[in-house]
Amino acid sequence: MRPNILFICTDQQRYDALGCYGNGQIRTPAIDGLAREGVLFERCYVQNPVCAPSRASLLTGRYPHAHGLWANGVALPPHERLFTRALADDGYDCGLIGKMHLAACFRGRTEPRQDDGFRSFEWAHDPTHGSPENAYHRWLEERHPALYAAAAAGGFGRQGHDPVGFDTLPTEAHYSRWVGERAIDFLRRGRDPDRPFFLMANFYDPHHPSSRRGNGSIATTPPRCRARSAAPTTWRTARRSSPRRRARATPAWRAASASTTRGNSRRWSPPTTRWSR
Repeated sequence: MRPNILFICTDQQRYDALGCYGNGQIRTPAIDGLAREGVLFERCYVQNPVCAPSRASLLTGRYPHAHGLWANGVALPPHERLFTRALADDGYDCGLIGKMHLAACFRGRTEPRQDDGFRSFEWAHDPTHGSPENAYHRWLEERHPALYAAAAAGGFGRQGHDPVGFDTLPTEAHYSRWVGERAIDFLRRGRDPDRPFFLMANFYDPHHPSSRRGNGSIATTPPRCRARSAAPTTWRTARRSSPRRRARATPAWRAASASTTRGNSRRWSPPTTRWSR
């Protein structure tokens, strides 16, 4: 008997932003339950830190240099075969809900489809995306017409990473609620009961911008992952405070540098630093 497959994907989420990996500031009980009752990988790495190349590697089983989608805005070549196509050819009833991102869809463009094997295809690149094929917007307009009208009045898409109307909707109208509801509907009524299924549920959260749920008010950081320090460390401040940069500010470093410029062959090196995670 062939297994049914429910593939859940969150967007732009570090491994250490989960309770099951030891984060005590963020509550992720559903994912923690999956980890507790299943398998938790401790040495699993993505093939690329950027969205589209990583998704293409996931769906093709190939590295970016092999499949050719090397950056956001680049389309996956049409001859690349997705594993979902292989599943469909083997008799699986395949469905997608949410993001795909295997081609350019900047500024409201409709993302061209691959030969992906999905019979059920409910695509929405992100909550604000202005494409007429945005399935989330269709659901929102049907279920919550007043909220849709108010969000749409502020325009589609976003400039930069600041939250817009579609990002700050209450829980019952939120993009993540849409993905969850449509996934449940597929499992209960939307699939072919005589065939095994594969469903890919692509949640947009916790992708920026971060916003509160429930009352629609905006938060600069998610409610349950506030920074422990009043002055959070940034990349720039971390570089300024790194041991090597501090060593360069010492008189010993300056004296050694001066001596090397006078032809002295002895070069001074900062002391070895042990880095801990």
